[in-house]
Amino acid sequence: MNMKSRTIKISFALALLAAATILAWSRYPQFRNAVTPGDAVTQNSPSLTLSGASGGGIGDSSQQVTASFENVGAAAAVTLHIRPNWHVNANPASLDYLIPTTISVEQGGDIHPVAAQYPAGMNSGIRVDDKELNVYEDGTRIPVSDLPNGPNVHLIVRVQACSSDGVCLPPANIPAPMSMR
Repeated sequence: MNMKSRTIKISFALALLAAATILAWSRYPQFRNAVTPGDAVTQNSPSLTLSGASGGGIGDSSQQVTASFENVGAAAAVTLHIRPNWHVNANPASLDYLIPTTISVEQGGDIHPVAAQYPAGMNSGIRVDDKELNVYEDGTRIPVSDLPNGPNVHLIVRVQACSSDGVCLPPANIPAPMSMR
């Protein structure tokens, strides 16, 4: 194979790869902002796999996790509802490059962290980089306080769901609809 023929084949392969990327980018808009450069779980760990596929399609952690908010008197908490065989990272996360669960409040377009008492998490039995991972499972309650009052106040829970098999989905911001009692 001469140099010109090889250059043409490489150029064709790169053009084909670029076209496939553009097609995927336009076909799955929900995946565009799902992962930021600092979010990639696999950048420092060969033990975890970042996956965009769930149930046959591109998806994120919102397919495995929902959240609810309840405020009874002075006791307010966010409860995580996580599908079987899935978990999310505790806060703080067990390793620097894992994405911890966080709760924020959005009001009038501004997003601010919430005063939350994150529980320690449960030992998952999963070892990554010689460290046991602490995670939250279904039913985990996270007490919150000092929430603003008024209209257009929304709680946002950021999670990264990982399966018991070590497959991690892109992180997602999920709503925790507010109900006051």
